[in-house]
Amino acid sequence: MLNQILIAFVCIFAVIGLFTVVYSIIDSFSRSYLPGSEAELVMFVKNRESDIEGMIRSIDRSAKLTSSSLKPREIIAVDCGSTDETISILTHLTRDIENLKYCTKDEYMEYIKEK
Repeated sequence: MLNQILIAFVCIFAVIGLFTVVYSIIDSFSRSYLPGSEAELVMFVKNRESDIEGMIRSIDRSAKLTSSSLKPREIIAVDCGSTDETISILTHLTRDIENLKYCTKDEYMEYIKEK
């Protein structure tokens, strides 16, 4: 009776070990195909002075808490012709947040053409 219980435990641990090894192999392959350094987050904004700073800081804070494989290389805020203080807020934020870039819609279109 005791031998059967021990054999059952050994089999259970062997199956768990096998699943762990398979999961580790799959996880290592999936990470190699999802490089975080290639990710960009692009936001198109217009007249968002009331909430642009909160949105950008929230995204930056979330990116810092995220695993490195999902972290965006840069955050690009594209202004689409704002007439309020959105542009000055974005300019100020680019000094505080190192991976934040700000550009106009036309500048972004040129950037896309170069890629």
